Amino acid sequence: MGWCYYYGEGVEIDKKKSNYWYKKSADQGYDAAQFELADSYENGEGCKQNQKLAVKYYKKAAEQGHMEAICNLGICYANGDGVEQDYTKSLHYMKIAAELGDEMAVHNIGVSYKNGEGVEKDGAKAYEYFKKAADMGYINSLYELGECYSEGIGVEKNEQKALEYYRLAAEKDNSDALCALAYCYCKGLGVEKDLAMTFKYYQMAAEQGDPDGQYNLGICYENGESVPVDMEKAKYWIKLAAEQGDEDAIEEMENTFKD
Repeated sequence: MGWCYYYGEGVEIDKKKSNYWYKKSADQGYDAAQFELADSYENGEGCKQNQKLAVKYYKKAAEQGHMEAICNLGICYANGDGVEQDYTKSLHYMKIAAELGDEMAVHNIGVSYKNGEGVEKDGAKAYEYFKKAADMGYINSLYELGECYSEGIGVEKNEQKALEYYRLAAEKDNSDALCALAYCYCKGLGVEKDLAMTFKYYQMAAEQGDPDGQYNLGICYENGESVPVDMEKAKYWIKLAAEQGDEDAIEEMENTFKD
């Protein structure tokens, strides 16, 4: 019944009612309902956002082996959402979820090795887990593989290979990869310099709401890079990025676009 109200199957969508039924089922021990209720508390859907209650129900579902709940619990520990931040516990849960086949968990283990969070930094292992997650179809890992080749993390630097993985991720609308491709065309990294392509990819990222893409698109308009100078459009995009907390955009708004 909870799913019916959540997705509007046979009834009007009503997130409060969906949570009512999720809770009745969750309190009877149904792991899928516990996961859905946790997700509602985490995102404030049909209820007031409450990260501690989200963790409570993720734990209940995780104790029954619910793969996504285990992964999300690991994310909560990594970010300190509803619990004290603990990278070691985060990695513990990610490894369990990864063994169950969760591609996001596999990716996040790669992030742990890349950043040295809960484990000693190890570029080779980071690359290994990103590659495994990418082979499982996890798009963010394609971008991270590009970063590995760009920065020489676990592999030798290779601008062409970096570009290859950025393209693969960008084809799946990964905004980080779109920005990375834009930068490659701007600097001529692994490809001939082409400011028109730089503009194209920053615009694609910006239209997805990516603050880095928005800021850099604004700079293209401000400096007339492959497009005519347009200070109104520059301000529009840079302001959007600043509103999302992009530090470069905030500084640019203060220095260039003070009213």
